[in-house]
Amino acid sequence: MKRIYTLFFCVLSSFYAAAQCPAGQTEITLEIFHPSFGVEVGWELVDQTTGTVIACQPSGTYASSPTPTIEGPYCVTDGNTIVFTGYDSFGDDWNGGFFNLIITEDGSVNGCAAQDGCVLIQNGGENLDVEPDVSVTNSCETSNEEFVITLPAFACDATPIMGCTLIGDPNFDACAIVDNGSCLCVDTQAGIATGDVFCATDAPATTTVTIPDRPINAVQTVDGSFDGEHGIGLYLGTFDDGSVIGLPPAGTGLFGTDSEASIEGSTPGANNINTVGNWGNPSAVGNSISSAPLMDGATYTVFIVDDFGDGWDGSDVDLVDCEGDVILGNLAQYIDAIGGNAQDELAWVSFTYTAPQASVTWTGTGAVTTDPDAIPNSGDEIYTFDPVLAGATACTSVDIDLTMTTIFCGLMCEQVVTVTVHPPAQAPTVVRNDDTCTYTLTPACPNDVLDPPSIADAALGEDPAAVNIAVTPENGCPAMFMVDPELCPIECNPITPILVPSGTTVKKSNR
Repeated sequence: MKRIYTLFFCVLSSFYAAAQCPAGQTEITLEIFHPSFGVEVGWELVDQTTGTVIACQPSGTYASSPTPTIEGPYCVTDGNTIVFTGYDSFGDDWNGGFFNLIITEDGSVNGCAAQDGCVLIQNGGENLDVEPDVSVTNSCETSNEEFVITLPAFACDATPIMGCTLIGDPNFDACAIVDNGSCLCVDTQAGIATGDVFCATDAPATTTVTIPDRPINAVQTVDGSFDGEHGIGLYLGTFDDGSVIGLPPAGTGLFGTDSEASIEGSTPGANNINTVGNWGNPSAVGNSISSAPLMDGATYTVFIVDDFGDGWDGSDVDLVDCEGDVILGNLAQYIDAIGGNAQDELAWVSFTYTAPQASVTWTGTGAVTTDPDAIPNSGDEIYTFDPVLAGATACTSVDIDLTMTTIFCGLMCEQVVTVTVHPPAQAPTVVRNDDTCTYTLTPACPNDVLDPPSIADAALGEDPAAVNIAVTPENGCPAMFMVDPELCPIECNPITPILVPSGTTVKKSNR
């Protein structure tokens, strides 16, 4: 029966190899990395929604090689639950191996070409090992199950690939649909946001700048001997009460090294730290370990480890910031500094991290930088946006692009916000109509709303009082204006002519 299934699988694989997936399916390709003990590696790809085995390769398929083996392409049904399971015949994970899963949709049938070349899973299964070993029979062999990875549900041009979605960010991933927080330049500027609306008469708005946190590096400066005994750990906070070592909570190490796990699981003074060495064996000058991002002004503690207890045997390390400046040098000097500990297997020292100064530029019409000490990028700068400078006049609003550019540790972040500035409200005009004492009140802009909308008629000889008119433009920015109607003049009655009979003398009276 197994041979029949294997034959069926071979036929199915041939179909997939030439597959051009129909609408409703996505084409994927696997890269199987098997650098060492490749003969032990096996895997299976299953559609759990339908219970269908998409592909399977037993152990013995691969030889050890630094070059990956390409498997596929395969068609997977959009929306279904797809699971990749890694197997190892010896039961000790893939020995540095892993798999990448790439969407290779050509779009010729289902129109999903935007995903072509996007990596959905990278380094899948690397160093994963389910313990204890469980022997599992899959569709092509019986072997030890090492790891199980459920893939995100596929969808045409909308597979939830995770990554940085901020365009222009150094970590921007054009394939990413879901932002995973990996962007380096998020929220470098706060206080003004895209879509904000201002009136040209508004006071300046203040913006603040957040410099992204960046890692530090532990750089080996001297290579002594017994490198495999040496390790370090970095933690936020202080764990030394002046007399004993206070061990940090498990899982809080900022270097992500094996010696950090050893530190967290050790007993001070018990000489039970065992590290496989973070510098390699043999090591080399210039080797470095990068930390998680550090916060400016925060206190950190670095632990220095020697699991044999005789110091660093001539090796030495500096802690270096992202611009290459040493912030804590010669860590080896601390490893022999613990009195009363004969083995000196663990030393520690705390320091306050001061981040390098960033260069900040604030540009765009209306962007104003006030610098009290007149020294650029000294940290006292105040960044504002002054709508008065936007030049919004008449009845038309103006869109302004404002850009905050920060350069820090070789990283340039540009955050662009687009705001709208409306012109100030304008006074309406009032005109007395000819030969009457009615008045016409006309807005300065066609869609202005006036309150009151008109001015009352005046009597002959009346000088109407000035009237306060509230003007609300279509785009906001209301204002109050006083308008003063003209005097309503007194009109003299015309003289009626008198008809005098011919020959009649009209005498002038002196009375």
